[in-house]
Amino acid sequence: MMISSVSLLLGLCVLVMSVLTVSAVSLDVSPNFQQFFRGDSKVFLSCVDEWTVKRTNGRDTEVCGAAADLIRVNSSFCVLDLSISSGGSFLCDNLSGKKSDEVSISVLEDGVILEIPALPVRTGSDVTLHCKTRDGSSQKSYFFRYDQKIVSKAEVQLILSNVQQSNEGFYSCSTAIHARSPLSRLRVTDASLPTTSTNSPLAQATRSSSSIFCCNPPTSSSDPFPSPFMTLPLFLLLLSAVLIMVLIGGILLWRKQRATSTLPQKNEEITYADVTFRQTANKRVRYSADPDMVYSGVRTHTAGK
Repeated sequence: MMISSVSLLLGLCVLVMSVLTVSAVSLDVSPNFQQFFRGDSKVFLSCVDEWTVKRTNGRDTEVCGAAADLIRVNSSFCVLDLSISSGGSFLCDNLSGKKSDEVSISVLEDGVILEIPALPVRTGSDVTLHCKTRDGSSQKSYFFRYDQKIVSKAEVQLILSNVQQSNEGFYSCSTAIHARSPLSRLRVTDASLPTTSTNSPLAQATRSSSSIFCCNPPTSSSDPFPSPFMTLPLFLLLLSAVLIMVLIGGILLWRKQRATSTLPQKNEEITYADVTFRQTANKRVRYSADPDMVYSGVRTHTAGK
């Protein structure tokens, strides 16, 4: 019983660690948007160390360097050349087969694009969506969630205040003279969960170097995520606390079961028996006279008497 209980606790702990690890890993996109116009400089894609950037079409995947528009810096850091790229769905995966959420990047020739974060936003934060034309100006637009219009009149921007999980979904926009933009997904993550940004030190160093690319990547002021080195120690601290609690709980459970096993069980059946000892008193054995028994007497005479 002790072994099975401890095994169950350890298995649960491992499962929690695995779920936290996968949910914390996300593809880092800079600038932090999902829609671009062709020729808008470049998009920088990176994963944490030992994770690989890949593009997928639902069936097949390709790594950085497999196509001309997906430039490889290393396995965890790629550059998407918007001058020749048509976008696609990008993700991070590792050798064990685990994958992050996909980020769909759309590249348009003209029309309007929806400025929407590529990275997940935390619950409780505010998100502002813009509908922009190629010249970069924000237009009065109608905003949609899936196919439902969520504003009654055209607005320059859509502000989602105190974002919750219910705000997650696919958004688009249109103007009086432009057709609707592609759908892009707004992802929302619980603010109480630890997060791991994929902005690795190697990616930061590579981005800051202008000798490799024609220009430094633009940075997004709307990125809601803190530095990974701020959240990772907190995550490790919480994980250590959980492991200690599991260990203490296992020891207490074992001691309780051990103490209980030494006590008689309430439902245990006990059989009682009466044992009687009889002691026979010392009695003189009397024999009854046998009617067929003949008694005789013997006399002896001494001569001279």
